[in-house]
Amino acid sequence: PLFGHLPNYLQTVDVAVYSLITGSVIGIAYFHAAYAIAAIVGHSGAISHALYPKLLANKTFEGISKNINRILYFGILLVGLSIIFAKPGLFALNPSYQHVWPVVIILSFKIFLQALRTIPVYIVFGTEQADTKNDPKFSQLLKSNLFKMPKLLAIFNACYIIGLVIFLQIFSKSLSEFHLVFWWSVIGLLVEIPISIFLWMYSRKYAKFSFPLISPLKYLVGLSLLILFFLSTSEHILNYEPSIYDFLPSLLLELVLCILIYFGITYVIDKETQHLFQSIVSEIKKLKI
Repeated sequence: PLFGHLPNYLQTVDVAVYSLITGSVIGIAYFHAAYAIAAIVGHSGAISHALYPKLLANKTFEGISKNINRILYFGILLVGLSIIFAKPGLFALNPSYQHVWPVVIILSFKIFLQALRTIPVYIVFGTEQADTKNDPKFSQLLKSNLFKMPKLLAIFNACYIIGLVIFLQIFSKSLSEFHLVFWWSVIGLLVEIPISIFLWMYSRKYAKFSFPLISPLKYLVGLSLLILFFLSTSEHILNYEPSIYDFLPSLLLELVLCILIYFGITYVIDKETQHLFQSIVSEIKKLKI
């Protein structure tokens, strides 16, 4: 269990690396302000948590495509929201952070890929047989995916840290704090892309599933109309006042309206979404009983 968390520990070293090399915490403040907005995208990955125990229980792959579809449904919405609300969100945190909105966009795509790759990781772990044997040998566990996967992820994350160190050593004196943070996030995204591609290809060895194509296109239609609504109404609804008590209500109103636009459009044009909402209503009725 400790070894499985090693990749996560390696990834968080980037903050210490930045601070030690640049001798500044301003960039860290920029980065984490942007991350606070982009982090909402990661909640879409929570949908795949049920996939792992389901694979452990019956080894069937019927729900994988549906799981991918659900993550895409909420992930596309959250990526869109984090991008269009990058400036307003940063303004709510601190008006001086507004100029780092491009970092929010890059981190949103990075976190979206991380949320998606939870599925292939759970597929590989859920189909592993080494830990189902009575009293397995440690050498057998070392050769299993229980150790292979964390080791491979740790290698990729180590490459991310090394790339960041090299970049900061070369450019920390010549670039501004904003540009350092911008390229810091770009390095993270560039490393995340091959990790995701590798994990999806690797998981195909253990499970056969199809990647949904039609429904995501419908979700993008809903997102496009959401963005058009935001662009046409944000100037009239958002009230950029220094006081958070004046600004936050207008921000929440615009956010709720945008979410309702997405849910409404996708419900009308997509049968999968209709089934999802009908299932939610059905479960709520059961709870009341």
